[in-house]
Amino acid sequence: MKENSFGKNEKLTGEIRTGKLYREGKGMICYPLRVVYLFSNETEKAPCRVLISVPKKKFKKATDRNRIKRQMREAYRLQKSPLLELLQEKNLQIQIGINFIADKMPEYSELFEQTGKCIDRLTEKIRKRTKA
Repeated sequence: MKENSFGKNEKLTGEIRTGKLYREGKGMICYPLRVVYLFSNETEKAPCRVLISVPKKKFKKATDRNRIKRQMREAYRLQKSPLLELLQEKNLQIQIGINFIADKMPEYSELFEQTGKCIDRLTEKIRKRTKA
């Protein structure tokens, strides 16, 4: 697997999985992102599966939604390695949903910074979970 790729096996898909994530997962907000995460018992190909979404209610044009999603994927792809290393070290599986909650087009630098903060907070939560 390439170091900085975001392949198909890392994407969270399927109505049952996403429904379970949003029903049972825990959430946090790093404005303009809302992150929902759920530790999974299923053995997956990737230790971390991610769902990225932008609401149609706030962004009517598909081009705007797609642009934001592309920027969010890129920000995650470039900063995910500490999270993946920790998950592999602790032998854990996690599912993550990242939702964009602001109602104006973001600057990429802001998205990049907030994605990094979300990943840092997630790694802290994983460390606390494994200590207990």
